Amino acid sequence: MKKRLILFLVAILMLTTMLSGCGTSEPEAAEPAVPGEETTEPAAEPTEDSKYGGTLIRASWNPPSGNFLSLITSTDNDFLVTDVVFESLIKITDKNELVPGLAESWEIADDSMSMIFHLREGVKWHDGEIFDADDVLFNWKFIANAGYTGPLYSNFAPIVGMEAFHNGETEEIEGVEVIDPHTIKISFNDVYASVLTMVGTKANLIPEHIWKDVEVAKASEQTEMLRNPIGTGAFMMDEFAPDQYVSLVAFEDYWEGRAYLDRIIIKATNQDTAQAELLSGQINYMTVSDFNPDDMGLYEEEGIQVLTTAGGSYQFMGVNHLNPDFQDMKVRQALMYGVDRQGLVENLMYGYGEILTQPLPTSSWAHPGEGNVENYDYSPEKAIALFEEAGYKYEDGMMLRPNGEQLKWVLKYPSGNKTRERSAPVIQQNLKDIGIDLELQIMEFATMFDQLNTDDFELFLIGFGAGVEPDQSRFWKTGAKYNLMNYESAENDRLLDKGISFIENDARGEVYAEWGIFLNQDLPSIFLYTPELGCAVSPDLRGASAPNVLWYDANHWYYAK
Repeated sequence: MKKRLILFLVAILMLTTMLSGCGTSEPEAAEPAVPGEETTEPAAEPTEDSKYGGTLIRASWNPPSGNFLSLITSTDNDFLVTDVVFESLIKITDKNELVPGLAESWEIADDSMSMIFHLREGVKWHDGEIFDADDVLFNWKFIANAGYTGPLYSNFAPIVGMEAFHNGETEEIEGVEVIDPHTIKISFNDVYASVLTMVGTKANLIPEHIWKDVEVAKASEQTEMLRNPIGTGAFMMDEFAPDQYVSLVAFEDYWEGRAYLDRIIIKATNQDTAQAELLSGQINYMTVSDFNPDDMGLYEEEGIQVLTTAGGSYQFMGVNHLNPDFQDMKVRQALMYGVDRQGLVENLMYGYGEILTQPLPTSSWAHPGEGNVENYDYSPEKAIALFEEAGYKYEDGMMLRPNGEQLKWVLKYPSGNKTRERSAPVIQQNLKDIGIDLELQIMEFATMFDQLNTDDFELFLIGFGAGVEPDQSRFWKTGAKYNLMNYESAENDRLLDKGISFIENDARGEVYAEWGIFLNQDLPSIFLYTPELGCAVSPDLRGASAPNVLWYDANHWYYAK
């Protein structure tokens, strides 16, 4: 199979070269047009049969690692594989809407303390076995197991009996009941407002019959199984070539019908050469984080489609709350005024983004409203004044501590996101303009993440994904796994807890608006911007969407012929 795929890729390159050479041949003379006559036939709608076929080659900035077990996967590169091989009970559309996935419907009890998922019938795993409610129960037990190392346990903790099962006190989860092969019920300790998102969409399900004999704590050691995943998705594993590519082929028995594309290849691609590869047809889809006018003009000229959408993620400059410098709210507010965030959006993102004032982007239904939060427009003067209120002294162009030493910090940031990389020197200059000496340290993401987890930092740049669910307890609540800033606030925790005590969006929206307003003042970190998401795709690719959802409706992507 590997030999056939290599020959296939070579053929693509040869065909691209031949087509490029054909562009210099002399065109045939055309019949002269008759004035006033329509000379162009309207393009015919593609027939259903004509949509089938073709290979999509998608760029991945780092090679997938081979950890293709969806419940423990934690990197974007591996998500590119797992999100199209595996599926969840509920899907998120490219418009941030929740729609049926492996569950064809669901119902919530009148008291909101339980719900029932009705599963699709006839869904098959890639090896032909039938998917049913026992698979769902197995996945939830896998996540609840004390040996589980993935990020999803907190999503399921509100289920009755989950903690007792996790602690080894019981062999079953009290709040989960398999009613029949296509119906499963869950009960909650309290109203669980975000259950559809956190339980329904976050867990891409794995097959019980494949993983039932593997000790959960040792799942990440099962190299052969990790590299050959079995899911229910529209595409199934064909080949994994470490550090090079992953090849996936259409699953013939997919419950929604066979995908139009024959194959998807996820190819490790150098960002510096990706544009040339896209223009030459060596790749067909790549994410775009740099919308500079020259590139946009080139894409338009070459017929490349650029698809954009409002981003659900946001970038910020994290501060270490264990460091006394950042424990004063006035210092954090001074930094908000001291960084030219609008300049970052206009100059680095060419306007494809918006400044951020708290963790809820304007695309969120729970955003508190622009008129209700402080915008922190760039003002070195206000920044200096706030530093002086906090006990520092600005003298001879330097921000001095009470002992007379210049204020100096280190800003750490990961490689990979070009806009973020370019923002670091701008922030460095902004802080220099208010007398702060900022040292920059760029490193691999994994290296930085290790340092953050051991509190070896002062300032860092990172992005968080907000998504459709406004509850961000996993990032900002005291003691949360991804509260990398060591932020603690009783009021913050109270509002986050209150936000998940309702199901109705109107009631929840009021709570999260209050939460956003509070963080806009307390500033657990320095909120920077929300980027728009974009991708550049081949001229003839149809149905693709911008990558706010990695593979939304990928079974309906096709090439116009």
